[in-house]
Amino acid sequence: MSSTDELAVFVTVVEEGSFTAAARALGMPKSSISRHIARLEDRLGVRLLNRTTRSLSTTQSGAVFYERCVRIVAAIAEAEASLTDQKPAPRGPLSLAAPAVLQPWLAPLVLDFLAEHPTVALAQVGGAADVVISSGLPEDASRRVHPLPGTERILCAAPAYLEQRGTPQVPDDLQSHACLLLGSQPAGSWLLAGGVIEVSGPLSSPDSQTIHAAACAGLGIARLPGVLIAAAVERGALVPVLPACPRPDTTLYIRAERPSTAARVLVDFLRARL
Repeated sequence: MSSTDELAVFVTVVEEGSFTAAARALGMPKSSISRHIARLEDRLGVRLLNRTTRSLSTTQSGAVFYERCVRIVAAIAEAEASLTDQKPAPRGPLSLAAPAVLQPWLAPLVLDFLAEHPTVALAQVGGAADVVISSGLPEDASRRVHPLPGTERILCAAPAYLEQRGTPQVPDDLQSHACLLLGSQPAGSWLLAGGVIEVSGPLSSPDSQTIHAAACAGLGIARLPGVLIAAAVERGALVPVLPACPRPDTTLYIRAERPSTAARVLVDFLRARL
């Protein structure tokens, strides 16, 4: 086996999470996988993987080496695909963590992604994951993070509500309005230009679809990601409130926490759909 093939085995082991899964994916004996990894580590003079009877993970050097190897392996696959008019398909298990507020938007996209990539097994989880959507930037500044356009939070209300209660002109006006809050408390804080505004209202719910429906029904002012209200705004069911008021950055970010071919494809897929 060439040194390039050894890199491909190493990448597969990392992405599959075990020697057994890598052997199954590559159609090779598990002993051969172990031998190729040992030979690669001996040649490099560094340990790439932490191995126990129950788990496998990259060492610090292994993680850095994997980042470079996966690009090399992908480039080779793409070069070969250009000759056969085929594209290398992402495969294997993949996990995604995202705020609950985005679930109405994510649900149909997840189905579309799986339809396009049937060799990927996707699990939506609440903790650590291969791909993460979050409001904060990771502590590791070297990790590549992509903003998700359209996920900035927008204040909005039904025209009927604004006709009855008036339209807020400045952020402080929100304190005298019925505000619909994502969460379990009837009162809360919204971070807007100039500081934090304390708001309250007739409804609070952790379900963004419930808040969206309540806003469309004229029960109050909501603060939801732009992707969730775009259709309602287009048909006139909701109207942006304080649209000219500068807001702090409330965009959500997406990143491949555990880089792999499947993770990069999912990141690109979700960004493209926005």
